[in-house]
Amino acid sequence: MSNVKNFGATGDGISDDTEAIRHAVREGDHVLHFPPGTYRITGTIEIPLE
Repeated sequence: MSNVKNFGATGDGISDDTEAIRHAVREGDHVLHFPPGTYRITGTIEIPLE
C-alpha cells in the first residue's frame, strides 16, 4: 500500500496535491492509501485499469 503523503501530497486542503497523486499512481504499488485530510485536486488523474 502506497501512502500518497510519501509522494508529496499534503492533504491540507490548501496545497494542490494533483501532481503528488499522479506520481503515486505511476510509481506506487497500485494500492493507494489516503490518510485523513482534504486533498485538493485541480486536474485529471488517469488511473490505468491494468
